[in-house]
Amino acid sequence: MTQERSPTIEDVARLSGVSTATISRALNEPDKVARPTLERIEKAVATLGYTPNSGASLLASNRTRTVGAIIPTMANAIFASGIQAFQETLSGAGMTLLIASTGYNPDNELAQIRKLMAHGAGGLLLIGADRPPETRQFLNLRRVPHVVTWCYRDDSSRLFVGFDNDLAAEGAAREVLARGHRRIAIVSGIVVGNDRARDRVQGARRAIDAHGDGAGIVGVVEA
Repeated sequence: MTQERSPTIEDVARLSGVSTATISRALNEPDKVARPTLERIEKAVATLGYTPNSGASLLASNRTRTVGAIIPTMANAIFASGIQAFQETLSGAGMTLLIASTGYNPDNELAQIRKLMAHGAGGLLLIGADRPPETRQFLNLRRVPHVVTWCYRDDSSRLFVGFDNDLAAEGAAREVLARGHRRIAIVSGIVVGNDRARDRVQGARRAIDAHGDGAGIVGVVEA
């Protein structure tokens, strides 16, 4: 099946009914464009999934040698070690890695995706499965090759490299219960914007609630 081409600035101009020069000005100097026109352009950009890309010719010919990785934070050592391994693998294949972080903010992730692609990233490594509809739409419209890591879903439409956080936490909780513990506290990662932490809490809670025999959660602490 022939892959559809990526949307161009000309496509945005046609859909929004303005010139390509106005599109460029709106993207680079939005304060100089009238609000109604800017809103029309922004709607067209979102609809088409357009991103201005300095490496567009490379992407079009599938010759880009750059991959982007977007992580929640650079302060967590687990992401640092994973990205180090990813970078070493890419380097061995003669490819370059660009890294960005979101601060666990889904809106920041979409902004970083756009920026990395604008700098020539031909594929992405993303953390976690949950993301807003706008981000999913952008990835689908642009046909962005990407791998979802640090988690696993039974979903054939996406490529996952990771494990089921829910089942892993359920197993860990069962082991704690088997050792005779009944009053259990959970130290979790940040839950908002973090499906991996939510899944772990959910799995542990399910195992503890199902156990009976006085078992219960005395508290959940995000750290």
